[in-house]
Amino acid sequence: MFDITEFIGESVITLIVFIVFLRYILRERPDENLTNRIIIIGLVVAVGGIFMATYGNWVFIIPWWLRYPIPFLVTLLLPPLYFKMNRDELWSYLLLGALTVPAVHFVFVFFCGWSGYLHFVTFPSLWEILG
Repeated sequence: MFDITEFIGESVITLIVFIVFLRYILRERPDENLTNRIIIIGLVVAVGGIFMATYGNWVFIIPWWLRYPIPFLVTLLLPPLYFKMNRDELWSYLLLGALTVPAVHFVFVFFCGWSGYLHFVTFPSLWEILG
């Protein structure tokens, strides 16, 4: 079911992590509008990706084989192409991204009990363990 509180929480936390993550990757860029551009790309990638992957089945009738690959490909391709990342930035983006996504999922599930982010990877929350 669509839970607006969970959606807003996941979106805000993921957007903040994405902005910090991308700002770190592009830290050597002298662009004064970089943070604003990162926020715009973050809204598309983070919030749009969560909405489509997690809630696309209830809002739109999108089959799972499109609901997951489309946000994944947008996340994988849009920032490197939009920011024209050099080789070092691209490697950092790919490696840190591979570590960040599961870490964010762990925080959502373990501390908040939200399993919608990567709902096909399950483990108990802290509240289930204690409770």
